[in-house]
Amino acid sequence: MKTVRLWSVRNAGWLKKCYALLEGTLVLFNPLLKAIGHERLDKPLAAIEGAVKAFCSIPSPVVSARWVRRAWPAP
Repeated sequence: MKTVRLWSVRNAGWLKKCYALLEGTLVLFNPLLKAIGHERLDKPLAAIEGAVKAFCSIPSPVVSARWVRRAWPAP
């Protein structure tokens, strides 16, 4: 776990750019995600999140349809 933490500290700038890109992508695709339905996307995103957490073995922010709904609520 300490190795992953140290890696993330060394690569913080790159990770920040990745998160910014992810956020921009989610904002761009939010109308499509709303049309599909956030509830329908919950299970596939939870599966991806679980795989990433299992690979990293560290707690991470929840990236799921619920998180997208909270970040960009419907008008």
